[in-house]
Amino acid sequence: MPRLPCVRPVCYAPRMANHNEISSFIWQIADLLRGPYRPPQYERVMLPMTVLRRFDCVLAPSKEKVLREYEKRKGGKLNDEALDKFLNRAAGQRFHNHSPLTFEKLKGDPDHIEKHLTSYINGFSANVRQIFEYFEFSNEIEKMREANILFLVVSKFCDIDLHPDNLDNIEMGLLFENLIRRFNELANETAGDHFTPREVIRLMVNLLFINDDALLATAGTVRKLLDPACGTGGMLAEAQNYLREHHPQAKLYVYGQEYNNRAFAVAASDMLIKQVDHNGTGENIRFGDTFTDDQFRGETFDYLLANPPFGVDWKKQQKFIEDEHNKRGFAGRFGAGLPRVNDGVKVDLEQRETRRLKFLLDANDGGVWGDDPGTSDVDVPVLRSTEQLLDGKWQIRDPATRSLTYDEFTKAQLKSGDVIITKSSGSSDHIGKTSQVTKEIEAMGCAFSNFMQRLHPSKKLDSTFLTYVLNSQIGREQFRFLSTTTTGLGNLSAEIIGDIEMPLLPVTEQRTIAGYLDRETGRLDALVAAKERWLDLLAEKRSALMTRAVTRGLEPSVALRDSGLNWLREIPSHWETKRLKYIASLQSGDGITSEEILESGEYPVFGGNGIRGYSSRFNHQGDYVLIGRQGALCGNINYATGRFWASEHAVVATIRGQDQVKWLGELLSVMNLNQYSQSAAQPGLSVDLVGNLSLPVPPVDEQRAIVAYISAETAKLDALRAATERTIGLLKERRAALIAAAVTGRIEVGRGKQ
Repeated sequence: MPRLPCVRPVCYAPRMANHNEISSFIWQIADLLRGPYRPPQYERVMLPMTVLRRFDCVLAPSKEKVLREYEKRKGGKLNDEALDKFLNRAAGQRFHNHSPLTFEKLKGDPDHIEKHLTSYINGFSANVRQIFEYFEFSNEIEKMREANILFLVVSKFCDIDLHPDNLDNIEMGLLFENLIRRFNELANETAGDHFTPREVIRLMVNLLFINDDALLATAGTVRKLLDPACGTGGMLAEAQNYLREHHPQAKLYVYGQEYNNRAFAVAASDMLIKQVDHNGTGENIRFGDTFTDDQFRGETFDYLLANPPFGVDWKKQQKFIEDEHNKRGFAGRFGAGLPRVNDGVKVDLEQRETRRLKFLLDANDGGVWGDDPGTSDVDVPVLRSTEQLLDGKWQIRDPATRSLTYDEFTKAQLKSGDVIITKSSGSSDHIGKTSQVTKEIEAMGCAFSNFMQRLHPSKKLDSTFLTYVLNSQIGREQFRFLSTTTTGLGNLSAEIIGDIEMPLLPVTEQRTIAGYLDRETGRLDALVAAKERWLDLLAEKRSALMTRAVTRGLEPSVALRDSGLNWLREIPSHWETKRLKYIASLQSGDGITSEEILESGEYPVFGGNGIRGYSSRFNHQGDYVLIGRQGALCGNINYATGRFWASEHAVVATIRGQDQVKWLGELLSVMNLNQYSQSAAQPGLSVDLVGNLSLPVPPVDEQRAIVAYISAETAKLDALRAATERTIGLLKERRAALIAAAVTGRIEVGRGKQ
């Protein structure tokens, strides 16, 4: 084998801002596989390569120490397992690599890249080698070699710095989870193997922990969770994310079993790559068919979380399952009984009794739209779906006035206690949004539009309880599943709405639950409203800070003079005023067809409102301010750096002298260029008009200081905003989980129990 050049074992790759940027870069590398691989097969290469690169960067600082330890102990009395323990200790990790190779060294001999990469993988400790055996990665190495892309893929991964100093374990976990989700969405092929959407997993996790908030908030709490059909580990990862966000003082040890080779390898990699305590292949993520080879027999867990393979039968495992049921009874897993053989659910779940909604209603009818005011018997306000918010609240500001016949108004007049559902919408988020008619709305004498459906509950159903159920994720998911689509609109019919399954509870219990949810959601809504007011204040402060900096400078006591500008009264006396066209040349971008704009690619394509996609071509290179030229949001300011394509919907501002790009962009943002738009078929900015606008211009060194000040101060405000938005998101998740848990009986709300 040819001798490789000596390269220090460190990560030389340029650093990227965050896991989202790195994920996008990895996604671009996947384009190299096009041809030999179909998109659903990209994960066979990209996930193992991401794992390899992370491990390479993690082990880089201890590489020399591990090699010295290996040279000292190889060929001695230690067996492989004992040797692994010594070398893991030298690496300071739960794995090691004793090969003299690194990713950088692999680049040194392109002609023998296949042999070197295989040798490098074989140098890992047994737990990592097992993962790559289950990845069946040797097959992919050979396939890439034959397609002459192996060296190119390895070289591209060398450009990614996955060292913990650049990307800590939490960020790396988020990166890997993001890649797993994206590749899984491409690879869904059979109903039983579908990847569970993240929002569904988050709801499941919220429901799982909702009763244990007080316990998990206690320092030192340790809990164990099992997913017996863990797939790629998404549910385990989300459960750990929940604890990290809500109860960082508690520990959650997660365990999983999976029988699909690649899915097992991904889940085991995820746990090992995050370096989570007490996790990793051979311990917490175990391989095998959970029906016939229970890897956790005799162990107990605090939580069980699983998405059973609905639509997949268990005929192949039937003998094993029936034997355990008959011989072990309740000492085994199937003592409660067995489901049908064509039902892949592994355990019988205790279900509340449910009933179709149509058996619990006195009325289920559609609305009216009528005619223009003054053309029929009576003019009345007609509520539309736009007056409904996603959480079921009303926002009635300017209801449409329509003219109805007396008969139409009599049939469509809203009464307190009616429940209104949006039955047609172009957005899946709005289909099925549900609101209750209040006494105040009844007093307005309203009707409801033909894009809505009215339900009048029978005596067996409380209106408020019904509203909570239908507006919860339990109801909305049924609406999404059952709705039909015509001409781009999602539609619900009276029949579909009537087929919705409802928890069947005594009406007194329904009212108790509704009252409890009124109180608790009201409390959460008040917290969200307070946080949203804080966001408004942060936005105001950000705007004021930027405006003062670019129009007055940073010196509070500076002498001022009249600016001579119609939009600005005074500026520092030593500043100039110039027309924009003398500061920067302005030129519209070039046309590009929608077919040429790709979801991923090498060069970003900028339109009037920011990045529209990517292209294989570029028409600009450098640092520029871009001004949106057309549309309702014309005048938007964006920055472009490096190579990019500017479309005809953007105006490219090229600085003529030493003035600062970022200073000019911040100043133009404050000026609100949208006010200068001219109406035609759609609003637009004239390049000549904008170029003739006069601007206050400080000296260049002062521009630099202004830019530095704005960057530092807005970074603080943006961090506060991001933290506040995360809190709002968590509060809204809590609200949704609370409603779902209450209406399905997961929490007891009577007699003060929660």
